[in-house]
Amino acid sequence: MAMEVDIDGRTFRVEVQELAADAATVLVDGRQVRVRIREAVSELAARRAEASPALADRPPPGQPVAKDRPPSPVASAKTLTASMPGVVVKVHAAVGQQVQTGDVLLILEAMKMENEIRANRSGKLAEIHVQAGQRVQTGEPLVRFE
Repeated sequence: MAMEVDIDGRTFRVEVQELAADAATVLVDGRQVRVRIREAVSELAARRAEASPALADRPPPGQPVAKDRPPSPVASAKTLTASMPGVVVKVHAAVGQQVQTGDVLLILEAMKMENEIRANRSGKLAEIHVQAGQRVQTGEPLVRFE
């Protein structure tokens, strides 16, 4: 997604390269910048909800999560899914491997950037659904935990 923005009378060309729930990587006049997102803009939130329904039920970054609210499907599911479309560059994990939260499971290239896909939980890997060179779409299963 590319756009022009005016800040203090100056126009900047901004292109979103990677978008997550609370951060984005953008090109600002050709310079790569990592930014944190504090408040979701309604149009952006609507697009994200269309692309990934699991993100739609998350509160805006910085907002507390209600204690009586059930965990989101992403947090409670045994399957880790792709958060963006891209191509699997390398798989670092194997079926039967015991992993810890935060371990790098695979590398996913999206928009010419390599993204480390990390375990969202600790556990033993039951299945790996992808292989190097495979193209994946947002929401597609990557690995399943036992």
